[in-house]
Amino acid sequence: MRGIEVKTGVGTKSATSTSVELADGSIIPTRTIVATIGNGPNQLVAALGLDMHWGRIKTDRFMRVPGHEGLWAVGDAAEIPLVEQPAEDPLHYAPQTAQFAVREGRQLAHNLMAKTKETELKPFAYTSKGSLASLGMSKAVAEVYGVKLSGWLAWLLWRGFYLSFLPGFAAKLRVLVNWVLNLFVPPNIVLVESTLPGTRYIHYRTGDKVLEPGMLIDGFYTVVKGALKLTIDNPKTGEHFEKLFGPGEHFGERVLLKSALRTGLVMALEDSIVLWISQKDFTRLARAFPVLDNYFRDYIESTFGGAEKSFAPGSANHQAELETLP
Repeated sequence: MRGIEVKTGVGTKSATSTSVELADGSIIPTRTIVATIGNGPNQLVAALGLDMHWGRIKTDRFMRVPGHEGLWAVGDAAEIPLVEQPAEDPLHYAPQTAQFAVREGRQLAHNLMAKTKETELKPFAYTSKGSLASLGMSKAVAEVYGVKLSGWLAWLLWRGFYLSFLPGFAAKLRVLVNWVLNLFVPPNIVLVESTLPGTRYIHYRTGDKVLEPGMLIDGFYTVVKGALKLTIDNPKTGEHFEKLFGPGEHFGERVLLKSALRTGLVMALEDSIVLWISQKDFTRLARAFPVLDNYFRDYIESTFGGAEKSFAPGSANHQAELETLP
């Protein structure tokens, strides 16, 4: 694969808006992340106070939770051993896949009935028949009973497996007819525009550049955690300005006054979290609350020394442009 570097044996430790940190400590600078992540239990599971291992609830081979009478666990939330004396080996436990989860559900139903009838419980035991993954464009990869397949045949197997798990004949027939029609009459491609959130939390690692000179003004930032530093230099006049921001402090308020390019550099002095508010939403909020609008105008005046400063964030002539906001 030309231009692609594949790293194996290492996972992702953390990600920010500017980079990804791997488990081995290496940093990959990037602002675009495409992730395929396995299933994990809901955060509620960790808050239950049960005995956990690898983020899942420990059970015995009958799917009972030790020390809690009448409590059972299956699926992604459960760590179900497949052997009598499991070790620290993932192969000794049921994987978090639909293939196992369906069998676990059936076995649990059997054990619940056996419990009520006071008959013998049956330990969970199942051997994987293989795995399949669709790659799109009528292609897939598969390993079934140790036989590896790829391409169109693997795609047919994947479709058949998916179809077999649909509940009821009507649902199976409806999906099958739709698939057959798609082979001869491809579905229409429709662009669905989504509205981006007006606010979001952004994580930065120590040394990350949050804003740089020349960047478009896009919104308002409030520091939730950490510390950041603003530096503005004017090469024409030699003027220099610095300001530190801690939790509760803010920057980017110049969006109230002027649509222009950034003139300063903002860097994270330590791992930080900021709350970002889009320019339009922030401006609407400030205009709706005159006290808030006046506060930021006074803050800009007192912090940057007034509009006469060469690095000041503009003047109040931006009002006409703000009036066009819906």
